[in-house]
Amino acid sequence: MKQESNCLRQPHFKIISLILFLFAVAVQGCGSDKPATPAVETAPVTADRSEDQVFQLGELAKQFQLEHIEKEMVFEDREVPSTCTRRVQRGTRQECHTEFDNRCHTEYENQCRQVAFPVCRNEPENVCRDVPDQVCRNETVPVCTTVPRRVCETQNVCREEMQHICDSRGCRDAPRRVCTPVQSCHNVDDRVCRNETRQHCDRITRRECRLEDRRVCHSEYREECSRVPRERCEQVPRQACSEVANFVDESFACTQTQSVAVGERVTLHQIANVKIDLRNPRNLDVTADSALVYLEAGRVKLEIQGENAAKYRIHRISQTVQRVSDTEQVITAHFAIEAL
Repeated sequence: MKQESNCLRQPHFKIISLILFLFAVAVQGCGSDKPATPAVETAPVTADRSEDQVFQLGELAKQFQLEHIEKEMVFEDREVPSTCTRRVQRGTRQECHTEFDNRCHTEYENQCRQVAFPVCRNEPENVCRDVPDQVCRNETVPVCTTVPRRVCETQNVCREEMQHICDSRGCRDAPRRVCTPVQSCHNVDDRVCRNETRQHCDRITRRECRLEDRRVCHSEYREECSRVPRERCEQVPRQACSEVANFVDESFACTQTQSVAVGERVTLHQIANVKIDLRNPRNLDVTADSALVYLEAGRVKLEIQGENAAKYRIHRISQTVQRVSDTEQVITAHFAIEAL
């Protein structure tokens, strides 16, 4: 706790020294002959930070402090002697320049163009067309007719009848088969053929050609010209002079406003109290490994360096930020490194 209180008092001393310096500069400006109205401007913020803390992992515990200061340069406007120039009129002088007049006249020129006209002539051409025709020839073909003929045939038609028979055994009825001839007739068509000579004609198409006159035309070109008026213009130069005022540059003593650096102003002063514990130190077999601790964007960052970085695990136990003033804050961070 005693170490932290010393760190808190040191930034206050720096801020008081800066305020005294700015007050001395203001008093010096008020003692000049010509009062100035300073317009304060600031340069981009620059970071002034201490070296990042690196320690060996072979140590069992580590407690240290990081510091990060952001500053900006303070400027003010001051009037300084200088030499200025102004333009004054000293008489007149003649100034000449070239002007151009547009002069036009009409000229006639031949304008020609190609004109197409048709040229025709008769040429004989063989014109063919298809004409229908008929071709006939004699052919022997069979001619058949149908002649009816009566055909009769006799068939026996049988039936059974009951007959009364008497013999030594007595009388009884017994069936017997009785057949009678029956004649049936029907008409039959007989086909009778003979050869006859007949004329057979086929319809055909024959090609018939003859010479006919055909009118053939093509275009030929000839040149036709005519005189066309055309206006031609040209720029004719002429000299034009006039009296103009003659100005010269004249030097005189003056003062100019310049921006002068008057000191630096702290915008943010960060003090980080860092405590790091090592867990399972008996598992550490490499003492060459190290850890890097640094400040970034208002937070304390811890990284393991070396080829065996995967053998360690980082635990962020706590981290608090205390704003002491508008330009100062204190960060308290506690980490633990565990050897796997």
